[in-house]
Amino acid sequence: MPKDNPPSRIKSNRLSSIIQHLEKPTSILTRDLSSKAVLPKPKYKSPSTIKSRLIRSVKKHLERPKPPKPNSRAAKKAELTKQYGLPENSKFLFLKKGR
Repeated sequence: MPKDNPPSRIKSNRLSSIIQHLEKPTSILTRDLSSKAVLPKPKYKSPSTIKSRLIRSVKKHLERPKPPKPNSRAAKKAELTKQYGLPENSKFLFLKKGR
């Protein structure tokens, strides 16, 4: 997928959160300026930059591989014992819990 194209499918709730984020007022207007502390001027970021970064994070989240299901260890062990012709009580060191 080319970098300039946004992801074709974004979950509607993620898209709505992006839209809400883009419609929020800037943080400098919502801050309480009653204190005497000097606040640094926020760095300007164009709306397209903010939008592209949000879309990129959503896209990365959707592309992330899904973790295996909790009981997939038993299925994997059965598949390997069948594939290599081993007895059913064989132990595989790489199928330890917690890995």
